[in-house]
Amino acid sequence: MIFEVELIMREKGFTLIELMITLAIAAILLTVAVPSFQSLIENNRLATNVNQVITILHYLKSEAVKRNVAVSLCAGNPNNGCACNPGPGCNATWKNGYIVFTDPNVNCTVDQGDQILQAREGIRGDYTITAVGCLTFRALGNLSANNTVTISICTSNLTADNIRDIVINPVGRPNVQKRTGTC
Repeated sequence: MIFEVELIMREKGFTLIELMITLAIAAILLTVAVPSFQSLIENNRLATNVNQVITILHYLKSEAVKRNVAVSLCAGNPNNGCACNPGPGCNATWKNGYIVFTDPNVNCTVDQGDQILQAREGIRGDYTITAVGCLTFRALGNLSANNTVTISICTSNLTADNIRDIVINPVGRPNVQKRTGTC
């Protein structure tokens, strides 16, 4: 007796119902995942900006110790003559940039004979930076102000933990703290 094997051939692919279910599941997953992913991206951008400021602070402190002279950091753009100068016509804010310079007389002004060590553009994007107008490290690596100084970076793109406070103790060590608030 010979058995015949009948092969049932099915075309490869999805049925319409299978495709609709797959698309519905994908839409639900994307609805949940996209806002979380955007929050992750914004948190990373904020962390990058905080790390940039901390790098500047470490550079400032190391240059003061290395050169054995006070070194200052102030807001402003030296290209338009507004470095460390909040006077008329100048918008010396941290958003516009900053400069690092030797400051032997600790007056937070670029005087003749002071050396500009670094000048950079400000932080890009939707960020608010709140800080003192000038920050000076002495030759021993401590702050010239004998108290704690705070630099705050805020974004309105996050609803929670949208502010990072960089708290610099009198010894010159920065510490980052998260908090929620309005920019």
